[in-house]
Amino acid sequence: MLAGAPGSPAQLRFPSGIALDSQGNIYVADQGNHRVLKLSPRGEVLASWGSYGSGPGEFDRPFSLAVDPQGSIVVADTNNDRVQKLSASGVPLAAWGSRGAGPGQFDQPEAVAVDRHGDIYVADTHNHRVQKLASWGQPLAQWPLPNPGPRLSSPAGLAVDRYGSLFVSDWINDRILKFTPSGQVLARWGREGERPGQFEIPFGVALDAAGNLYVADWGNQRIQELSPTGEPLAQWGGPGTAPGEFHDPQGVALDVQGNLYVADAGNNRVQKGTLVTALPSATLSPAARAGDAPRLDAAAW
Repeated sequence: MLAGAPGSPAQLRFPSGIALDSQGNIYVADQGNHRVLKLSPRGEVLASWGSYGSGPGEFDRPFSLAVDPQGSIVVADTNNDRVQKLSASGVPLAAWGSRGAGPGQFDQPEAVAVDRHGDIYVADTHNHRVQKLASWGQPLAQWPLPNPGPRLSSPAGLAVDRYGSLFVSDWINDRILKFTPSGQVLARWGREGERPGQFEIPFGVALDAAGNLYVADWGNQRIQELSPTGEPLAQWGGPGTAPGEFHDPQGVALDVQGNLYVADAGNNRVQKGTLVTALPSATLSPAARAGDAPRLDAAAW
């Protein structure tokens, strides 16, 4: 069964973030239950960490998480205005941040990502910026840079590629921004709408091995795939509760086999699916009807 479905031991409540480790284990930011769940590749519950609170290892609506190169779990502890790091066995290792607008302070951080060096990127959502921290929590940089150019408005999703380029879902502006490792804007993709490559409140983002970007297009109840140059390639989903349908999808992740995992927040579940492309991107209609667009074949866990 899908994680979070009736009868599942996971019993998710508005899951909003998802990440995988090198063994294929799945970590879920179970926002409404104020905890992190660890699931096996088959969806079996392996561990549950955290409860409501502000102490070490406690959470207040954790929105997102990521796994660093050492296997530690980095969590956006959103309503506590901080980032926590847990060991692979769930032991609290560190917590950084407090409410504010200075370096290393946050206002409702909603997303985290980790690069291959272990540096941490934080979507400091209500401060309308992204901060970069060293693996030990020292503030290193923030974006956008203080010069003319695109401004962020409530960033809500992050992904970092192998070259250190940063992808940000700029959700109020209904677009994706791509930054260089030094914080210069490389590209901007999307605007408000329902057509391929357009968005209605984009949230989580994730990259596959080829550099294609997957976007949880929250308001359009779908997942979109973009090429490394921002070209729309495919879309999956639609509103509903059936396998492959979504209600407010928020987090996305991919495993090494290319399977897609979606934190289907409004349906209180996580879906794992195999991407089945039925049509080339050139034939995608502005509002694809059921059966016309590529499918997400949801797999049972």
